[in-house]
Parts: sequence; structure tokens; C-alpha cells
Amino acid sequence: MKKTILGAMALALFCTVGTYAQSTTTEAEREARRQARAQKIENSKSELKEAGQKVGSAATELGRETKEKAKVVGKKVGTEAERASEAIERKADERKARRSATRRDTI
Repeated sequence: MKKTILGAMALALFCTVGTYAQSTTTEAEREARRQARAQKIENSKSELKEAGQKVGSAATELGRETKEKAKVVGKKVGTEAERASEAIERKADERKARRSATRRDTI
């Protein structure tokens, strides 16, 4: 009888200890998973932030290059417009000179 009671108590003790060990391990695993998730999230945030900064700097550089090219093109267009304007004025002056020369000859 004593052996049976002692055996039952030992069995209950081992079951209790085993259950406690499992719950402790489970909590440690849960905490490890939480930390791993938090680390992944932090890494993702930092990677996204770096990617955003790279995109921003690339866009800024692209904007600068575009602005410089636009200035160069604007200057070229401006000089070509001036040349065209001068050519039109020259042609108009030549026609006026021809008309006045023709009028002088006929008068």
C-alpha cells in the first residue's frame, strides 16, 4: 500500500514537473519568436528607410540633371529663336529695300 501511494505521488510529481518544464520551454520559445519577429520588423523598417533615402537621392540627382539639361536646351532654343528673328528681320529689310529701289526706278 505504501509503495502504491508512494508510486502515485512520484508519478504525480513527475507529471507536474514535466508539465512545468514544457510550459517554461513554450514561454521561452514564444519569447524567442516574438524577439525574432520584432527583429525582422525592425530590419524591414530600416531596409525600407534606406531604400526610400536611395530613391529620394536618385530623384534629387535626376531633378538636378534634368534642370541642367533644360537650361542648356533653353539657351539653345533662345539662341536659335534670336537667329530666326534676325533672319526674318533681314529678309523684311531686304524686301523693303527692293521695294524702295523699285519705286525710285519707276518714279
